[in-house]
Amino acid sequence: TENPADEDDRIQAAIDPKTGGSYVVTQKWIHNHPVIRATKAADFDATPKFQIVRHSQPWGTVSGDSGLFFIGYSATPVALDFMLDRMTGLSEDKKADDLMRLTQCVTGNYWFFPSKPDLDKMIGKASSGGSFRLWR
Repeated sequence: TENPADEDDRIQAAIDPKTGGSYVVTQKWIHNHPVIRATKAADFDATPKFQIVRHSQPWGTVSGDSGLFFIGYSATPVALDFMLDRMTGLSEDKKADDLMRLTQCVTGNYWFFPSKPDLDKMIGKASSGGSFRLWR
């Protein structure tokens, strides 16, 4: 699946217009190399219901394990839930992404990253004795 093409589309996909923050999923995947080598490439052309902004970084170890560290940014957690349900066959059509045969997700988290103005407010509260504490 492709990232949104231009900066405005990426901002629309990744930033919640109400909060200015972004919902993020992080995942570590380990590849199943024997299955990948034995699998022919297949075309999958579907119009996505939601857009997210994706970043990924390959990783590997001397022992031979390798995979991908994935980060997806979204304006709403609904898009991330939909994406994960669709990958695992939990969506309405019960179709699972063939990717799940080729690689295994071993860790994952959801995050919310507030906007800079919200972070500034939190830091302001911390400096005026609020409940948020900033460690230096």
